[in-house]
Amino acid sequence: MEQQLTLVLLATPKGANFDEQTLHGASSSSARSTTSSFTRTFLKFSVYFSLVALAYYFIISSFTVPPPIFIALDSPPESPSGNVSSPKCDLFTGDWIPDPSGPLYTNHSCPHIQDFQNCMLNGRPDVNYLFWRWKPRGCDLPRFSSSQFLDRVRNKWWAFIGDSIARNHVQSLICILSQVEEVVEIYHDKEFRSKIWRFPSHNFTLSVIWSPFLVKSETLGTSSDIQLYLDQLDHKWTHQYSNFDYVVISGGKWFLKATIFHESNTVTGCHYCHGRYNLTDLGYDYSYRKTLKLVRNFVRDSTHKPLVLFRTTTPDHFETAEWNAGGYCNRTMPFKEDEAKLKTVDAVMRDVELDVFQNFGEVVLRFDKPQTYRHFIKSCSVGDGFEMRVGCTRAVNVISGLPVNTSTERLDILDDERRVTGFSIIGGEHRLTNYKSVTTVHRFEKELEADLDGGARVVRYAHKLATVTEAIARNAGDGSGAQKMDGPPCLSSGGLYRWREDAVARGVGVVGLSYGQW
Repeated sequence: MEQQLTLVLLATPKGANFDEQTLHGASSSSARSTTSSFTRTFLKFSVYFSLVALAYYFIISSFTVPPPIFIALDSPPESPSGNVSSPKCDLFTGDWIPDPSGPLYTNHSCPHIQDFQNCMLNGRPDVNYLFWRWKPRGCDLPRFSSSQFLDRVRNKWWAFIGDSIARNHVQSLICILSQVEEVVEIYHDKEFRSKIWRFPSHNFTLSVIWSPFLVKSETLGTSSDIQLYLDQLDHKWTHQYSNFDYVVISGGKWFLKATIFHESNTVTGCHYCHGRYNLTDLGYDYSYRKTLKLVRNFVRDSTHKPLVLFRTTTPDHFETAEWNAGGYCNRTMPFKEDEAKLKTVDAVMRDVELDVFQNFGEVVLRFDKPQTYRHFIKSCSVGDGFEMRVGCTRAVNVISGLPVNTSTERLDILDDERRVTGFSIIGGEHRLTNYKSVTTVHRFEKELEADLDGGARVVRYAHKLATVTEAIARNAGDGSGAQKMDGPPCLSSGGLYRWREDAVARGVGVVGLSYGQW
């Protein structure tokens, strides 16, 4: 049975504000509600440890080094079920509330904290920032259990891909899990930026892959400008992708650097190049959008289907200025709701992310697998090395009783931006002449009427996300890391995509306009 892709967007909770140089783990703290009891419990645990990580990353300071501060760690009783109290909850809307139970680790209990990131060792005078936890409105998150987490990821491989935000996230996770089992580092690159660890007794592998742009990048000669190849993903992570069961992808801040853009072996523009090289400054949003679309399409089209989580951009934590321009981070209390607003840079990045990923499962129909959304088709075959592009063809066999036995069909329209696909019949055994079909996937469930000349036949495929979610809920993980499919899919050019319970309120309407003579 075909494996299916799950992609979850992780967003920064309301009331949280972080930066590139310090803590960013909390913004990757919450995944959408999952659809099997295994995955639901797993993701909600990951949400909690990410949020807890917020407390430990306000760590860049220049104090005199005193002895470390020791805080007694009491082990609270573990949640018997690991489930939240409500099956549906908006994890992204909530408040930071006092947590007298304290952190899951400190600089004393975790030996993996680097000295320059050790805020206690470097003399931070207060400790109250350790005693907070994220409380979603409408449900309670259980305290993270390292032992339960390790049991659930036994024999799995989890990778964090991105910049220092991903690095901070994996460091916090290692500190939490090492309270139960000591981790073993089994690989690092020569810069000590990409690493692999293993928890031996659980055979759980954890990676961090340094890829701040996610695409190929390099610095040429003495120039400080970074060369970005916006049509080539970074092989450091793509070559390992098939190994992973869970992937957290993140990025953003590095796109603000001075960069030169390359596409199709041609320099196409730049960002922050101040008119040098006679190039057009296309802006960081241009390169970020191109990169995220490339990542999206790679995940969509890959035959390997891990659980993929994209962590959205992290707002700056520094106030009054940037981290390298006199900005400071003197806060000892969490931000309150509406106390701070997104800077323009952060708002633009978030808009790009929403534009690229919000409609991830609502692209166009997949041309080489029409039997997944047209139930009168028995089978479909395409040539070796098939690439979905205008002009490609497929051979279709149809169930008996229709005016078509077989047909050779050519893809005439492919528009991911407008989510439109169209084809025409150019051969086969059938009683159709001049047959063409145009299909659009619409984001919202609406009755769309079409007035076509010539007595056109209108075919509607109505698929509610609620139906899709119900189908997903019937499929539990079998321990292999694969996701199973029963019931009707959400339709897209990249395959069959799964959506979470929080997306049920949105419907997908698919309208196919087919015309020709019978």
